[in-house]
Amino acid sequence: RAGAAYVPLDPAYPADRLDFMMVDTGAALLLTRETLAAALEEPDEGEPAAFPAAAPDDRAYVIYTSGSTGRPKGVVIRHAAAVNTVRDVNCRFGVGAGDRVFAVSALSFDLSVYDLFGPLAVGGAVVLPEPSATPDPAAWSAALARHGVTIWDSAPALMDLLVSSGAPLPKTLRLVLLSGDWIPITLPGEIRRRIPGARVISLGGATEASIWSILYPIGDVPPAWTSIPYGRPMANQAFHVLDPAGHPAPVGVAGELHIGGAGVADGYHARPDLTAEKFVPDPFMDRPGARLYRTGDLGRRFVDGTIEFLGRRDHQVKIRGFRIELGEIEAVLTSHPAVREAVVLARQEEGFARSAGLSQARLVAYVVPEPGADLDLAALRNHLAARLPEHMVPSAVVLLEAIPLTPNGKVDRRALPAPEASPDQETHFVPPRDGVEEAIAALWKDLLKVDRVGVHDNFFSLGGHSLLATRVAAALRDAFGVEIPLRTLFEKPTVADLALAVAQLRLEQADTTEAARLLDTLEGLSDEEVEALLAGEEEV
Repeated sequence: RAGAAYVPLDPAYPADRLDFMMVDTGAALLLTRETLAAALEEPDEGEPAAFPAAAPDDRAYVIYTSGSTGRPKGVVIRHAAAVNTVRDVNCRFGVGAGDRVFAVSALSFDLSVYDLFGPLAVGGAVVLPEPSATPDPAAWSAALARHGVTIWDSAPALMDLLVSSGAPLPKTLRLVLLSGDWIPITLPGEIRRRIPGARVISLGGATEASIWSILYPIGDVPPAWTSIPYGRPMANQAFHVLDPAGHPAPVGVAGELHIGGAGVADGYHARPDLTAEKFVPDPFMDRPGARLYRTGDLGRRFVDGTIEFLGRRDHQVKIRGFRIELGEIEAVLTSHPAVREAVVLARQEEGFARSAGLSQARLVAYVVPEPGADLDLAALRNHLAARLPEHMVPSAVVLLEAIPLTPNGKVDRRALPAPEASPDQETHFVPPRDGVEEAIAALWKDLLKVDRVGVHDNFFSLGGHSLLATRVAAALRDAFGVEIPLRTLFEKPTVADLALAVAQLRLEQADTTEAARLLDTLEGLSDEEVEALLAGEEEV
C-alpha cells in the first residue's frame, strides 16, 4: 500500500550475499531484528523515503535467484503480475476466510509470495512454523494440527519429508500445492491415502513469471507413468513449446518452454543485457511490448494440450526446489587462492535419490588446485559456506590433476569421476568398533550410497544435508528407541560422536524408566509402608 517494493533477505544466507542484495537494490529501508542486523554492514544514514500510493504497474518485489556470473540476479515483479497469480489460485481452489496456509517455504523462495498474500487477500490466516536451522517434521505436524491448517504449499521434497517421517497429517488439510521440482510418483497417492479428501496439485513456472504459470490436478497415477505432467497454462498466462527458430514445435516434439501473458516479470534489476537475453518479444500477442520469458526448460505438448516437462537444456539445476546456476558456485570456488580450475556437477545418482525419497540431484565439485598449493578441503568448504546459501554448497569435493576435456576442448562432464574418488575420503579410515557405530555406519552407507563409512567420517562431507539428517534421526529412533534432536547431528556429525550421543541418551532414558517404575510401586502406599519398603533399599 505504501508504494514500495520489498526484497526478502534470508537470515540463513551469508552476510556477504545479503550485503550485495541490499547494495544492488539500493534499498531505502531495512526492516529486521537488532540481533540479525548486527551481522550486516551499517546502512547509510539518510532521510526516510517517501513513496506514493501503489499502482498495478508499480514494482511489488525483487527476489534474487542464482546467477551464472557468480552473483545472484534480482527478478522484478509488478503488482498486477503477482495479483494475477494470487487471484487465480484463490478463485480456482475456493480459498477463503476459513483457510489457513502453512508458510513453510523461506521468504527468499517465491512460493512465500503466495503463502503470505494469498490467504491475507481473502481474510484467511498465515501459519508460520517456528524458525529452525533444519526441517522439523514433528514440529510441522503439531503446528498443522494445532492451527487447523487447510493448505500446504512447498517444494515436493518438504512434503515427502513430512509424509515419510510418519508424523500424522491433519484431516483439515484439503489442498496440497507442490512445485519447484520433480514430484515423486508415489507421493500424491500416499498423501491421499492418509487424507482421502485432499486435492494434490502440481504447479510450475518460474520466478520470472510470478510464482506459477502452469498447473496439473493430480488424480490417480497410472503405474506406467515416469513423471507427473506439467499441465496447462493458468489464467491470463501462456505456455509455448518452441523450436530453435522460435516456431511452435509439433505435438510430441521437444522444444524450449516459453512463458507469456500477465505474469511475465519486468526483467532483472539493473541487468539490461541479461534481461534482453532472457525476455524476448512475444509474437503471439497483439499487445505492444508483450514479451516471452525463455525458461531454459525443455518440454513437449500432448494432443490434448497438456505439457510434459523434460528437464533443463543448460547447466541450471534444481536442488530441494531452489534454482541454481552451477556457474555461480564455480565462480566462488575459483575465487579461493588455492584453486586453479573448478567444475560443479549435479549428479542424479539413482540409488542416492531413491534411498533419500527425494528427486533432486546431488551437487559435486571437481577442483584442480594451483600448482604447489596444499588445498585444505575443510577450509575450502568454509570458504563456500561463507559466500553461498546452504543449498548451494556442494556435498562432496573431488580433487583432480586436470579437468577432463572432449576432443573439441569442452569439459567432458561424463568423464568426471564419482565423488567417492575424492582422496579425503580414503585417508584415516577407522572401521566401526561396536554395535551402535556399526548400525550408524550401515545406515549412512545405505542412505548416502557410499562404499564404506568410518567412525571419523563426517555425514555432511559424505553428501548429507538437512533433509537427509531428518531421515537419520527417524532411523535412530526406530533402531534404538531414542529421540535424537536434529541439532545433535549438526553438532556431532561423525559416526563416533553420534554413537556416543545415542549411548548417553539410552542411559538417560533407562534411568528415567527405572525411576518411573519405582514411583509406580510407591503410588498408593501409606507413609508407614513407604518407610518400611525403603528401609531395605539403601541405594534409593
